[in-house]
Amino acid sequence: MSVNVSQNVQAIRKKLGFSEEQVSTYLGVTRSVLRKYESNTDSIPFDVFDKLSNLYGVDMSVFFEENMDDFQQSLVCAFRTDGITPEDMHTIAKFKSIVNNYLKMCNLLK
Repeated sequence: MSVNVSQNVQAIRKKLGFSEEQVSTYLGVTRSVLRKYESNTDSIPFDVFDKLSNLYGVDMSVFFEENMDDFQQSLVCAFRTDGITPEDMHTIAKFKSIVNNYLKMCNLLK
């Protein structure tokens, strides 16, 4: 896997203000495993990309961008990430997934 992909996964997490602890708990993996994903030591499984894209509210293709500079500037987080429970994170991910699916459907209807 490209180093860029691992770097992108980490950069998006940090930009949105999520801690390793929060994301690893949400994914159901240890912090050590998340660090391996983000350092390109272990390959990131498809289901992890899917969960991360839902949580972060981004299309899965974003993780594979060659140049994240432009994209990172457009990332915003509309909520505080400290004090979020694992249940909150699942709710946030479901909501963002619904919004992304809605936007995709709107684009198809254009």
